[in-house]
Amino acid sequence: KKKKRKMLARMRSSLSTEVKHEIKNYLALEISSIYHVVLFLVVPNAFMCYTGSFTGVPDYLPILMIFVAITGLLSSRQGKRGRGIVKVMSATLSIIFSLVMVGATSMIALSQFTSVAGCYSRFSGAETVEEITAVTDDETIDCNFSVMMDDIQSAAFCLANCILFILMTICGLCYYVARNHMLTDSIRKIMLKTTSDVTAEGSANSTMDKIFKDYRRTDGLDAGTKEKIVDATTFIKRKRSLLFLFFCAIGACIYFTTTKVDLGNNNDVVSFGTYQFNQCKPNAPCCNGVTQNCDKRVNEVIFPTSHNAMSSAAAGWLSPNNFFNMSASYEIGIRGLLIDMHLDNGEICFCHGLCSFGKTEASVELNLIKKFLDNNPNEVFIMFIEDHSEAIQGILNALDLAGLSDMAYARTKTQWPKMSALVETNKRIMLFHQTGYEGCVEAGVKCPEYFMDAFSNTFDTAYQYDDVEDIAHDCDLLDRGTFATGNLFVMNHFITNPVASPSFAHAVNWNPILKDRIIECSKTLGVVVNMPAVDFWSIGDIIETSQELNKVDVNEFYGI
Repeated sequence: KKKKRKMLARMRSSLSTEVKHEIKNYLALEISSIYHVVLFLVVPNAFMCYTGSFTGVPDYLPILMIFVAITGLLSSRQGKRGRGIVKVMSATLSIIFSLVMVGATSMIALSQFTSVAGCYSRFSGAETVEEITAVTDDETIDCNFSVMMDDIQSAAFCLANCILFILMTICGLCYYVARNHMLTDSIRKIMLKTTSDVTAEGSANSTMDKIFKDYRRTDGLDAGTKEKIVDATTFIKRKRSLLFLFFCAIGACIYFTTTKVDLGNNNDVVSFGTYQFNQCKPNAPCCNGVTQNCDKRVNEVIFPTSHNAMSSAAAGWLSPNNFFNMSASYEIGIRGLLIDMHLDNGEICFCHGLCSFGKTEASVELNLIKKFLDNNPNEVFIMFIEDHSEAIQGILNALDLAGLSDMAYARTKTQWPKMSALVETNKRIMLFHQTGYEGCVEAGVKCPEYFMDAFSNTFDTAYQYDDVEDIAHDCDLLDRGTFATGNLFVMNHFITNPVASPSFAHAVNWNPILKDRIIECSKTLGVVVNMPAVDFWSIGDIIETSQELNKVDVNEFYGI
């Protein structure tokens, strides 16, 4: 009996060993699936590096990424006998270079985040154009405004790849360790030995059956789960080459469809302060920097416009739409402002979406607008406000306190006045709000006439473009505005994919694409583009193009 108990104990131990090996088997299968998926994901990321969309990424990095993917795939192949050394070498190289990639990507991300943080600290104290220019011209620190946001995106990309390679290294190590257990035949040997011992002792086969019958699995994996795991892993292994080519194709699509930019140097990227907005001769009539504007009606004039004008890197916004603050844009020549005004903790602020991403106190900015208009009596502004009904009363109060309500023009006729008339009467700002009449009713506020319904007085193009091809010749209008005689035309000219970026601005803010689109849309619709709205107005030709087109005769040039 004692001998029989030892034998049964040995059999139970053997079965426990079998279960442990099965668990390792299943674990290896699952890790194998994860490992291969990570290897495949490396491929499109490598192609993204080749596009040049990420600054600070060395040329060798995408080559190294492809090398890691290929060696990883070679090491996991079920080769013939005698090729074990090839798989071992491939596995070793793959893991070593994965660790190298972890170090390289983490160092690049850290370096770029540190550089951007240093620049932000320098700009935080700069308010005027002179102070900001002094920072950009400082040779002791590289604060190129045109690439700062691209540096942040590059750092985020490198950080994501660092995490990817950490996961690949861990899965690779686990996979190779677990894979060794899969290739052993110890389970078969133990079971053969146990069966032989039981037979030698004269025990009936029913004893063995009873042990198997009474044994309860504790690993939670039934036959169905095992089959699913095996099927999934087998598919990945057998279709390894096809999957690799598939992800290569995805990477190629990314490469050929991504906007490729050459940011160049500081001097030829940023047009900040390089063009003289005021083109008027001394003692000549002047309206928004051009003598010809004075005899034009409002709907015949181009107002260079800043999209999300309140969102700037200088003000510390997260994912800003501009480098410089609003007051700097007025001095350069921006005369149209697309802004968001909302109620945040009982205070009217300029913010977009979540105010935690960035906000500016409305009273401060409105006072700066009033100050600029007072100091420049020939300038006329348009302000397009995205609002909500609960903020309307607060917005009206803020406009009153800043003194802008007294300068606001109220459109009561189809025909707009001439620019000279607005200058003479000092009604030099037009205020449109997005919620319109319905918003005022919902808020229970009797809105004054100068607080005009935006979509009853304007119409616009689409505001969501993913690439240059989408935006280049698009003049289709949204159905939210009113295409009618005298109404103002807002041409949204910015790429958001998924957020604004200096590289996108660099791709669309320069001529000929900007000027050609303004002319094409004006001729196609038979009305002047009044508000060409751009992100990062300090990049490109928005000011120069607007002023040059403001000099032409509308009827002759556009055929209107």
